[in-house]
Amino acid sequence: MEPTYWLPPLEGEDDLNWLSAKIYLKTADTQVFSIGSHYTRAHALNEVFAVSLYRNLPSAHPIHRLLQPHLNGVIPINVQARKILIKAFSGFLTAGDETRYLIKKTLDYLKYRDLIIPSWFIKKRYNGSATVLVT
Repeated sequence: MEPTYWLPPLEGEDDLNWLSAKIYLKTADTQVFSIGSHYTRAHALNEVFAVSLYRNLPSAHPIHRLLQPHLNGVIPINVQARKILIKAFSGFLTAGDETRYLIKKTLDYLKYRDLIIPSWFIKKRYNGSATVLVT
């Protein structure tokens, strides 16, 4: 089976196929961001650090005092999302059967050095001004 390619319409042609292709692409891009980037990095990864913080460090520990304001609320938000949002919108903003694959692919790509802000800026070729270097 040959793949189907959608191209912008020529003058006078019907553009519904092109419009549908753009809608599918934007929807897929939103799903990849929502699940791959936002959920994986902002929720799942931070929950690991929050659980570890509360289980392993006493509240008087200096590292606990340093991290607690940043991780405050991560666990309750994730629990509430699992109870309410994921059940209510099980078909909304999901990649269907590929959700686990998408999360795994995102975590495979994520490296520890990406969590260190100066290294992340170097990787993204950010030069410190308001512009980003593009090659």
